[in-house]
Amino acid sequence: MRQALLTPIIAAAYTISTAGGGAGPQGPAGTTGLTGATGASSEIVRTTSAATAIGNNKLVYVLTDGQIGLASSITEGTEAVGYVKVGGIQGAQVTYQSGVSLWTGLTGLIPGATYYMGTAGNFIDAASADALVVGNVLLAIGKALDATSLLFQPVLPITL
Repeated sequence: MRQALLTPIIAAAYTISTAGGGAGPQGPAGTTGLTGATGASSEIVRTTSAATAIGNNKLVYVLTDGQIGLASSITEGTEAVGYVKVGGIQGAQVTYQSGVSLWTGLTGLIPGATYYMGTAGNFIDAASADALVVGNVLLAIGKALDATSLLFQPVLPITL
């Protein structure tokens, strides 16, 4: 009962308009937040001398003198750290990429398949007999995204 008596008084004190009115004045601008740090790319591109002739699209490892050589699953210590797209003769300056990166310009890959380090700088698929030989180094280097590109993302090597 008390609420019924107050409702007309409250309604009379406030006028509710449904007509479209203009916009009110703009309020003051707020402060801008800090910008976060940009993360470093995980892809590393370096140029160094080739310890031996290196062909195009080969896996490489870094020697103790800073040169690069062909990675091989047969010998411990020659695990792939990267790949070259364009090779060169012994002593030539060759650019290699390492870290997580997209290796393009390849052919014949099976989309979704995992690839492993082989011998002489080559990579192989798991179906290859070379991938599982006792005494060899098993190193998954990445996964094919399509027939011509591989997500290069090597994991820790395992000696079989």
